[in-house]
Parts: sequence; structure tokens; C-alpha cells
Amino acid sequence: MPILAFSQNDSYETSMMFRRLLLGEFYSQNNISSIIQDKTGFMWFGTRAGLVKYDGYNINTITNIPGDNLSLSNNSINVVFEDSFSNIWVGTDEGLNRFDKGTQTFTRFLIPDRNLVNTNRVTSIVQDNSGNIWVGTEHGLNKYDYSTKQFSKIDFEQTNHITTLCEDKKGILWAGTYSGELLKIDVIGNSIKKINLDYGKNSPKIKSITALFEDSKGNFWIGTFEGLGKYDRFSNKFTQISLRNANPANPLFVQTKKINEFIVHAIVEDFSGNLWISSQHGLFLLNRQNELLYFTNIENNFNSLSFNYITSLFVDRTGILWIGTYGYGLNKLFPKLHNFDKFSSENIAENNLLVKSIRAISEDSFGNLWIGGYNGLNKINRRQNSVSNYLEIEAIYSFLPDPNKPNEILWIGKDVGGFCKYDIKSNKLTIYKNTNPNLINGEVIYSIISSKDGFLWIGTDQGLLRFDRKNESSIAFKYDSNDKNSLSHNKVNVVFEDKNGLLWIGTDVGLNILNPKTNEFKHYFHIPKDSVSLSYNAVLSINEDKENQIWIGTAGGGLNRFDRKSGKFHHYLKKDGLPDNVVYSILLDEMDNIWISTNNGISKFIKKENRFRNFDEKYGLQNNEFNQGAAFKSKSGELFFGGINGFNAFYPSKINETENIPPIAITDFKIFNQTVKTGRLPNGRTILTKPISESKEIQLSYLDNAFSFEFASLEYFTTEKTKYAYKMEGLDKDWNFVETRRFVAFNSIPSGKYIFKVKAANNEGIWSKGTEISIIISPPFWETWWFYLLVILFLGGIMHLLYKYRINQLLKIERLRVKLASDLHDDIGATLSKISMQADIVKYGIDKNNTEKNLSRISELSNQAIGTMRDIVWSIDARNDEFKNIIIKMKDESYSILRSKNIAVSFEHSTVKLDIKLAFEIRQNLYLIFKEAINNIYKHSNATEVNVKLLQESGFLTMEIWDNGSSFVVKNEHSGQGTKNMKMRVEKIGGNFSNEIQNGYKVVFSGIKIR
Repeated sequence: MPILAFSQNDSYETSMMFRRLLLGEFYSQNNISSIIQDKTGFMWFGTRAGLVKYDGYNINTITNIPGDNLSLSNNSINVVFEDSFSNIWVGTDEGLNRFDKGTQTFTRFLIPDRNLVNTNRVTSIVQDNSGNIWVGTEHGLNKYDYSTKQFSKIDFEQTNHITTLCEDKKGILWAGTYSGELLKIDVIGNSIKKINLDYGKNSPKIKSITALFEDSKGNFWIGTFEGLGKYDRFSNKFTQISLRNANPANPLFVQTKKINEFIVHAIVEDFSGNLWISSQHGLFLLNRQNELLYFTNIENNFNSLSFNYITSLFVDRTGILWIGTYGYGLNKLFPKLHNFDKFSSENIAENNLLVKSIRAISEDSFGNLWIGGYNGLNKINRRQNSVSNYLEIEAIYSFLPDPNKPNEILWIGKDVGGFCKYDIKSNKLTIYKNTNPNLINGEVIYSIISSKDGFLWIGTDQGLLRFDRKNESSIAFKYDSNDKNSLSHNKVNVVFEDKNGLLWIGTDVGLNILNPKTNEFKHYFHIPKDSVSLSYNAVLSINEDKENQIWIGTAGGGLNRFDRKSGKFHHYLKKDGLPDNVVYSILLDEMDNIWISTNNGISKFIKKENRFRNFDEKYGLQNNEFNQGAAFKSKSGELFFGGINGFNAFYPSKINETENIPPIAITDFKIFNQTVKTGRLPNGRTILTKPISESKEIQLSYLDNAFSFEFASLEYFTTEKTKYAYKMEGLDKDWNFVETRRFVAFNSIPSGKYIFKVKAANNEGIWSKGTEISIIISPPFWETWWFYLLVILFLGGIMHLLYKYRINQLLKIERLRVKLASDLHDDIGATLSKISMQADIVKYGIDKNNTEKNLSRISELSNQAIGTMRDIVWSIDARNDEFKNIIIKMKDESYSILRSKNIAVSFEHSTVKLDIKLAFEIRQNLYLIFKEAINNIYKHSNATEVNVKLLQESGFLTMEIWDNGSSFVVKNEHSGQGTKNMKMRVEKIGGNFSNEIQNGYKVVFSGIKIR
């Protein structure tokens, strides 16, 4: 009787595919002595080349650093253990080490020995219920008391070599020795009881104990140099289980009976209660039915063990069995997580299941499964556990049990050969192909359904046909380019009848709805840039849910949900969680969830939660690739999906939600693409005091404006399909979904407080709670409060200075106005008064004898007033601010005054910058000083020459004016009121006045600041 499927009691996938993992290029790196998983979820491996930390993606090796006492004492590791305080203890060939994950440093311990014998080769580590650490070495047993932080040695025979330690559920510590003695240790009183084990009366003692293990049922297992034994702690009876009697799990495995000795290195129990035993000759499984199977390496088969010498075993929190080898790295064996029954040539007896690639599945009224494919037709009677074969040479693409005679007649669509009727009892096949104009003329039949009115509707490569079973006639519906109401395309992939009797037809070019009563078609197509049109024109599958919504699977546009009221399509693609955008088949379970088969496994769409839950080969599927139309739902609610390597059957209610939502950790932090290490950095800063995976906060400078995070979901089942999302609170409003990308970089983030959050979704689409870390970015000094205060004070000072300047300018203007008023009053007013007096004299004839003289005086005073007015207007005109203008004025004035006496004037001003602007007061007084000097020369000197020299040095001006007049006249005349006026004016503008008489008269005005 053929076996159709492995028993569901087995924990692991029936094919037992081992996945290999190498930790490096060298033998020593892949010699795995010990395996653990810490509380966070990281995997730790002890090797002969150091301690390895693994997050599912990255391998980080920690080794001894010569001269560094805070590093690992020795690279050759025998045992790795995590205590209740999350410290990692590492036993090496040269001492015990405790690794602090926070500081990333090791504390070394030398085990005390009363005979001063080197006992630092640590073989085993365990922690008791009181928190004490027990350490086994080659020469004894030691206890580390956490409260006193001291080691003490447990006295017993000093030559005893401890090989393994185990604490049972009652808190009793057990030790195995190299000499074969079993030690029972009272951890409170430190007393030891020796137990000698043997295989029975007149049998030799056990040579050496290599492994101790207590399973979930309380059974105590002992591994020895001779194999495996079960120890009854109450009767003190030891029962040997011969590994030589194991059966191969695969016919290609080597025969264990040819091997004389099996040394057991490790014993573990999986989640289903199966026992796994490692040896130097392969891996052994003792299942719950007490069947003993073994696994070995198969040459050129990379799904087998990488090497037969198994040194270590570990079952992680997800149920994965980790297998360490002697020099050939790690192997992973994945458990079967869900109840997907698998039917394939691998687990159905050879030569019974003909069909490998499944194209059609159905069930008759007796509950028999009918399976069609490229190798014919199979009937599977699951009650009798038998397989029957039919039509072995036919390539069957689709079939349908006759609605009236499901156990006798099958309507079959061939891959090549058209539509057929198969009489099961008579084994007669009737082919309907080109025998009558009204019959089927399609070559490939993709879909066959029976409508409520009893007609068969057939989708072919040459159109849609309605077949009448009674008179065996058909009506064809084809694409007509001249008829808009015809079928949209002749390649019909799927036909589906909804609850209202409408036919939905999926073609290679569009979705059609046919009303059988009117024979009218309605079409839906993919319209580029229209987000509510059909996502893809090639339609492969159609179904209807309890809410009368139509679900459409496409050949590249994922899954579509059609809203009948709005006529709009909603799309579900890979970016939404769908495993693949090719949707072959759609089934609905009793809870109205959508189950679909794809090119990348099976997916369950949970409508209430709007999320996908995905399954692949690791969950027991026949393969990740399924086939179009190969899906069926039985009356009992069981779902069937067929693919390229068989088919799967399951009850959706038994596919429970996973309880394993893996944690996620931030595994790396970089600034300017350089990993930030813990402790003080070369630049003197300390950013991380703990590893990034342990840190809760990072403080950065505004200069650290290019940083990145790397993260990993600490589950090792489907790492390549884990999806991630992140959010920087304070910067992002929503989550950023980045598919399988495990890093994110940030640039030029403004100063402030942020929280970086990251979460992961496993292969089933379930999101973890995630992890987070606070980020504080200090602002540059120009964004600090004290800088703002300084700026405010500075601006306030500037405003104050501007205010004072404005006031001073107003005062200057006011003084100018007063001065102008004063000048006008003093000069012009006085002159006008004189003119008025002279005019009155003439008017009233007071001095008739001098009338002409008085009129001349009036004219003279009038000209003087006009000149004075011109001088004032010139001095206040801003267009005359440059030095060149005052020189021109001086020249014009001197020439006009001295010309009448034929006095020659020369000017020297080569050192003066002519474009310098002079203040109004300097310009006015300088000109008036010059004018006063020229007038004095005109009135009082007998000179024939006048020399004027202007000299500019270091921003100061010196003006010299001298003539060649008579010294006697100069002495008596030039020292009058004019000289006093000149001295007064030059001092008024900050200069100095001097004069001298030598061959004429010379006045010097110096120290006048003009710049």
C-alpha cells in the first residue's frame, strides 16, 4: 500500500532539506563547537577561530587581540553559554571569559586549582536556579558565586575530567566525566554522589559520558562514546539505544551498520518532542513513535548535510534545528510549521502517482481525488491509501466530473487535442474535435465549468463555447473586430459563473461579462494611468466572495477586487504584500478569506485586516511555483492547489496564525559611511557607550549630518523574504515600506529630537512591534538660544547706534540751519543794512555832495551781498562735495580778484586726491579761509605773484599761501582783522595756523583732517 504523505506528527519537512551556512573561508572558522541564541535573538557560535555573532545576514567574528586583556583569552572555543543576566560566558582552551555585551569587553577568569595544574581548558558551563555559574574543566568542577564574585573549587577526585553539565527540572546538577562516571551534585551543599553506569549484568562500564539531556517528558538521556542511552534516575537503570539499528531517512544515505563506534556529541529536542542526536557519523532522529532514523551527507546533493561529523546541535525559538559540523560550517533544518499536506512523487510510492506537474484537481461524490496533468490522470482514494492511473499518455489541462454522473463521466480538456468525454468504467475516450461544424474546434482547453442551466462552458485557445451535453452540440463565441459586443479575445483562460448567473470570462486581452440570456458582452480592460481600471489585461482566475465582490487574478498585475456598483477595480500587488504578481488560482475559505496560488507560493488574503499571509516551500508546499487552474475546494472545505511538483491539500482553519513574530534589532550605525564603535573615538568623542543594538539614545552634532542605520529581523526561517519599514518621528508622518532593504540613510537632518523606528514583517505578512532609538542632534552655535540672544543684543546695539547717528545727523542739519541763518544774518544782513543806510542817505539828500560816492557804495555792497550769497549756496550744494570742485572755485575766485591788479597766481596740488569728498563745514571754511587770504593780498599787498600749494599727507591737508609783496606793508597790514578771521576758521575745523614775513607774507594752514 503506497504512503501518500508523511505523518503530520513529524516536526520537520518530509524532504529534510538542509540549508548550509559557512562562517568563513577556513576550516577552523567552520569547526563549530557550540551554538546558542541569546535573549535578544542573535545567534552565537563557538568555533576554533573565535566567537561568532550572527543576525541572519552578517557574520561578526570576535577574536583574541594580543596584548589586550579585555579581549577573548583564546580563539579555540569549547562552549558558549548565556546566563540570566544576559552575559555571554565563553569557555576556551585557555581560560573562562565573560563577555559584556554592553561594553563589548571580556573579563577573564583563571580557574583555581589546588595542585597548580593548568585547568583552564573549560569544557562545559551551566547556571543553577540560584544564579551560580558552574564550570567544568579537564581537572574538576568550579562554582562562580555571583553575590561574592568569587570562584570556589568543588572537591572530588582530582583527576576527574568534566565533559558535560546539565541541571534538571528539580534543580539537581548532573555532571558527566571522561572516565564514565555520572555525578549527582547538591548545588546547595556542594555534595557529590558518584554513579557508575553499565549496560547490564556482566557488561562493561560506560567508557565516557559526552552529553546529558532531560527532555520535556522528564526522560534523562546520556550520550557516550558507545552511543545513546536512557537513564532512569529512580531505578538507576541505564538502557542503551543502538544507533546501528537506525534506518536511513533517504535511500541514498550511507549504511550505519558498517560503523563500529558512535560518539554522541550533543542531544536536543525539537518543538514536537522529537529527539536529535549528533555523532561523528551523521545526524540521528528518534521520533515520538520511537522510530530511529539517520541522515548523512550525500555527494553532490547540496540539500543534504554538509558533513557527517556533527559536533553541536541547537533548536532556536522558531524551531529551526542548527547543526554544527567539524570544519564544514553550519546546517539548518526547518520545521514544518503548518498542516499543508503534500502529495508528490517524493512522498507517494514510486510508479503510482504518474502526474508530477498538476493542471487540474477535482473530487467525485465518493470523495476520491482526481488529478490531471501532463502524464495523464490519477485517482487517489485517501480512505484506502491507494492511487489508480488512467490515460497515461494523455496531456490533460482541465477536467470536470459530470454534474449528473461524477463517478462515471469526466469531461476533459487536453493540452493539445481538444475537448473530450471520458467514460471511467469503459475506459472510453470520446474526442470532440472538428467532427461537426457545431462541435468544439479549440485545440487547447483551459477551463471547463457547468452552469446552473446545465450547459458546459469551455474556454479554449480559439474562443468560448457553450456545450449542450444532451445533443452534444455547441455554440461558439469569438472575437470579431467589427463587432464591439463580441468576445474581447479568443484565448479564454478561465470561465466563472457568479451567483446571478452571469458568466465572467478571462482572456489574454481583457475581462468579459456575458449575459447568457441576451448573449451580450461587457468588457473591462487595463487603461494606462487609470488606477481604477483592470491592472493587467491577461486574466487567469476569477472567484466571488460572500459579499458578491468579484476577485480577479492576472498574469502580471496581481490580484484585483471588482466593485460592481462603481465599476472600479482595486489592485493588490507585490508592494502590498502579495508574494508575486502572477495569480494562477483563487479559492475562498469558510471565513471568506481569499487563498491564491502564485509563482512564488500560496497566499492568504485576510480581508478584515487587509493583509496577506504568505507561504512557501519551507511551510511544506510542493514547490513555490503553482499552475493555472489547478485549484479546487471540496464539500468539506478542504482546499487543493496544484503545481509543478505535485499538489497541497489543507483545511484553512488548521493553518493557525504564527506565534513567532521575530524581534528586530538595529545592527549597525554609521556616520559618513563609517561604522561607529563603542567607547572613545579617535577624535575624542564618545557617541556609543553600548553596541547600537543595546543603545536607546544617540547624541549627535549638527556636523554628523550624514548617518545611516542597518537593521535585521532576528529570525532565521525566511530572512530573504522578510520585509521592513521605518519611520523617523519628527521627520516622517507615515511609515516608509522598503521591501527587503535593511538599511536607511539620512542626510542634512535639522537639529532637534527624533525617534527612529523600524519594524519587520515575516514571510506570512505579520508585522513585529519593532524597535526604536532616540536621536538628539545638537544645533550649530548660530541656532542656539544664547546666539539668538547675542544677535538680538547686537541688532539692538546697531539700532541704538543708528538712532544716535540719526539724532546726530538731525543735530548737524539743525546746526547747519542755525549756521546758515547766522551767516545770512551776519554777512548778508549786515551788508543789506549798510545798503539800506546808504540808500536813505541818497534818498533824503543827507549828504548831497557825495551822492555819487554813496551810490557807488550801494553798488559795491550789493555785489558783496550777491557774492556772499553765492558762496553760501555753493558751499551747501552736495554736487560740490569733491575736492576738485573747491580747487576750481579757489582758482576762479583768485583769478577774478587779482586779475585787476595784474597779480599772477599759481596752484600746486599734485598730491591731493581730487575725488575725495569734503564735509560741508570743512569745505565752507576752507574756501572762506582761502578767500580771506586772497582778499588780504588784494587789499594790502604790493605783490605781483601769489603761490598756492595744497599738500595731502596721511589724510591731513596743508595749505600754504604766500606772496612777494613789500615786507613793510605786509607787516603793518597783513596782521590785521583778516588774519584773526583766518586763524579762527582754521581752528574751527581742527587745523593749525601759522604765518611768517620773509620776502613777502606767508600763511600756512595745517593739520586739517579731510579723510
